[in-house]
Amino acid sequence: MKDYVFNEKKDIEDMINANFVDENNPTNTIKMIARYNHYVCQLDKDQSYNVINDYMRKNCSSYSEVGYYTAIQGCVKDVTKRVWRDISQVIITKKELDTIKALNDDRQEKLAFVLLADAKYENACKDRNVNYSNISIPELYRQARVTMPVKDRNMFLSFLYDNQLVQRNLNPDSSGFKLLYIYDEDETALLLSENNYKELAFTYMNWKYGGYKECRGCGRLFKPKGNAQYCKSCTKDNNNPRDRFIKCVDCGEIVEIGKFDNETCRCVDCKSQHDKIIKSQQNKRAYQVKKKKKIQ
Repeated sequence: MKDYVFNEKKDIEDMINANFVDENNPTNTIKMIARYNHYVCQLDKDQSYNVINDYMRKNCSSYSEVGYYTAIQGCVKDVTKRVWRDISQVIITKKELDTIKALNDDRQEKLAFVLLADAKYENACKDRNVNYSNISIPELYRQARVTMPVKDRNMFLSFLYDNQLVQRNLNPDSSGFKLLYIYDEDETALLLSENNYKELAFTYMNWKYGGYKECRGCGRLFKPKGNAQYCKSCTKDNNNPRDRFIKCVDCGEIVEIGKFDNETCRCVDCKSQHDKIIKSQQNKRAYQVKKKKKIQ
């Protein structure tokens, strides 16, 4: 799945402040810190290596410098392969949406919208208009929530060329789409945030038909049943939300937590009460020890 990050600096700082490491793939964490060291801290390669090694040694249970030496060196070397991402929002204009809607086919419209959103995200990252989407065909269909046999996918995309939405690629070794329906000069019709990029198909369908809601857990758009506040992936069998929300172990209140917070288990009031009990028990033990020493 393509990672649409808007504020890379904040995401990495949240991770570092939480002492978080992706235990399933520690190299992902190494990549993020390497980029932060280069773009924010402006460290040289040796300094960056030492910072990463120290962080991983303190926070990753499976880490060994010998085992990750090559991975760290590679991540430090490759930090500039992708531009540093600092985006406030992506603007979709009325003419762009009208062009897509004129296709008059939900499947085609969703595919065209995903291509547009992807290309405009890349424009925002590079701060210049390349108007090019390099999204893979499987990822394009997945993001658009369009189901189709693999053998038919390329053929179905011919509507893009028939309607002159993309430029024909004459190089058989080249992939991607050069978009011809980007009109930045037109009036703004839709502002896309990082949450919108989690569900681009639903973002478009919500613009066209309405009826979607933003999940209180993960921020994705979903089609709610009744007064539901959470999407399916954020709801377990007992309807407890996960991801950015947890259920207080004492009172059951729903509590919002940080992206990398693996420790919080109580709401503010219950935590305060719990801390008082712990403090009282500590004082009681200290008093008993002091009393015992006096008797001796």
